[in-house]
Amino acid sequence: MTTESQLVTPFSIHHHKWLLSWRRIPANPKHDKPYALTSKKEYKVLEAIASVGVIGHYQLKTLFKMDESKIQKMLRKRLIAHHEIFKNDEAIDIYTLDKRGANDVMPEYKSNYWLSMDVKRVLQALSFFQFSYLLMEEPLVLVPSPAPFMGGVKINGKYFYVYIAKGSIEDLTMFLKWKPYFQHRIFIVAEQINQLKSLEVFLEASELKVRVLLEKDLPYLKSGQTLHDLEFYHYDKKQAQEMKWQYS
Repeated sequence: MTTESQLVTPFSIHHHKWLLSWRRIPANPKHDKPYALTSKKEYKVLEAIASVGVIGHYQLKTLFKMDESKIQKMLRKRLIAHHEIFKNDEAIDIYTLDKRGANDVMPEYKSNYWLSMDVKRVLQALSFFQFSYLLMEEPLVLVPSPAPFMGGVKINGKYFYVYIAKGSIEDLTMFLKWKPYFQHRIFIVAEQINQLKSLEVFLEASELKVRVLLEKDLPYLKSGQTLHDLEFYHYDKKQAQEMKWQYS
């Protein structure tokens, strides 16, 4: 039997106390030129951060195989900037693009852009990269996506939009209301399936392809597991009301 504590996810916005600690970085003209010796791995990291805005230390290590020395090297080169988010008073290292790292991947870079990101936005980004870890065995490309989606992934030539549900999903339902012909495939990562109740009316009236993964499953992947090893919720209009969300 699943206990309440097992349903509390590491990135739960309601069950943990969160506090952001952003660094302000003063402008410096000498950092306006790209760093000339950026490696392919560093460039992939910069592209990924540019598409989402922020990444966690753990995600850098697992998703991009960046060890501590490589992360420190990127910091010294001013490619990325270090910040912290506190979870129940425990510090978690997070990183944004520094000006020198942004020059090649973010043409419209705004100094200290991260100051506009709140706790919810950062947790959505961390969950997005945790989700992306599931796709490591796929020919995967991370791509920017329109709000309210946290990011997009391109798998075998097909685009998927990823929405991270944190609290209200009004931004998603409002998007679908004004984009009635939106038919792209959607992955949703949610803390609880009942968060998506207000989405059901849109699923009833359209052919949207939506797959839902509960966030509690993200940190418990075993070595070698991929997207194909997990079960997702999908919405079945043919089922009785209480059975609409099928798990398979």
